[in-house]
Amino acid sequence: MRTIWSVIGMVLAAGTLAALVFPDDALELLLGMLAPLTTCIVSLLLTNRAYRKNPAGLTRFMVQAFAAKFACFGIFIPLAIGALALDPNPFISSFVVCFVTLHFLQANYLRQLFGSISSN
Repeated sequence: MRTIWSVIGMVLAAGTLAALVFPDDALELLLGMLAPLTTCIVSLLLTNRAYRKNPAGLTRFMVQAFAAKFACFGIFIPLAIGALALDPNPFISSFVVCFVTLHFLQANYLRQLFGSISSN
């Protein structure tokens, strides 16, 4: 749970800073961070649950979760750019930076989780 609060804090801080530095693009920057943050939180919570239920099935779950994330992104990105008429450059830039950063954080969390599995 501490990891989730850390992720939320980092994204909120980065979003606030980005909105202060680029006030004209604040909406695009914040919405670009929203989908990766949401999927990261849901993924961490469900990964914990999957690990507690069946540690051996964790890899299968992670592959399914990754596919589900991309399906969600495939809906969210065109909707945000098309329906909300956001400027695509700051939106996609924010999305990609947040996505990659949060995946590195998730990878670190999984490394710790797998370390606890191998030490048991």
